[in-house]
Amino acid sequence: MGPNGALAWVLGILAFLVAGGVASLFGPLSFPVACAAAFFTWKHFNDKDKAELAGLLNPPEETWPVALPVAWGCICDVLRGTGIETGASGRANWQIQKEDEARGFIQAKLTFNQSLGAGANTKVVSREIHLTAQLMPEGDNTKVKCTYEIFSPMGTGMVRELIRKAQIEFRSYVEANKPK
Repeated sequence: MGPNGALAWVLGILAFLVAGGVASLFGPLSFPVACAAAFFTWKHFNDKDKAELAGLLNPPEETWPVALPVAWGCICDVLRGTGIETGASGRANWQIQKEDEARGFIQAKLTFNQSLGAGANTKVVSREIHLTAQLMPEGDNTKVKCTYEIFSPMGTGMVRELIRKAQIEFRSYVEANKPK
């Protein structure tokens, strides 16, 4: 659940209380009005959270100002070179599963453990993020399309941050390696 998902629950409860209090002035319809207000508030923010996650998992295609071999090297350097602090499992590294430079695609996986909950209710759960990067030459530039898959629907906060971090690192490596 991302920040909008948590906000959906909090504002849904608040809408229930406020609408129930206001509607109580009008008699027996107070409970249905409060339930409707809570549902529509929750639905709005929950849908917003799902759309944000979908956009993160399937970012728009980018055109990088470097040739295909440089873009390929940038992605491989980020995937092979940077350890990621993941909390319960310490540092984790991306593992390249398949790569085909002739066809321009790389598939990688990041596996780590994450602690969910607090106190006696803490659970350590295994997480996986799969990345597929498709690179296509376009003159002196390279078109890059990254897609991510996650196999952990609950507690996606850390997963979201790791995907954002990977995308930022790809761009910074490309920026550092672009022709001057």
